[in-house]
Amino acid sequence: MGEGQSYRDNRIMSFVTPAEDTDRGPLHADTPADRIGIVLTNRQNDTEFTYNITLKNTTTKSLDAHSFNGHRYSAVEVDTPLGSRNVVDGVLHVTVPPMSIEFWLQY
Repeated sequence: MGEGQSYRDNRIMSFVTPAEDTDRGPLHADTPADRIGIVLTNRQNDTEFTYNITLKNTTTKSLDAHSFNGHRYSAVEVDTPLGSRNVVDGVLHVTVPPMSIEFWLQY
């Protein structure tokens, strides 16, 4: 994963869920294997932040038509379902409200 620019109050982290043939542990027992997970943060107090995340698989093909399901956490929200977002033209667009963290998992 690469970033074109660094931001003090906005972070992006990514991971792949554990494969079926590995010790998945209790937190991933029911999570589908080999899915992309993305965590987005916005520490700004009063401004939302939009992420435009370019997604490609290992053969550099875009992940168009793939969708990601999201959940939000903040001072006033706990595990709020955000529904799903589709990858369009190889890009996932997500706007995160101030002082929030969102988790997006590929489905």
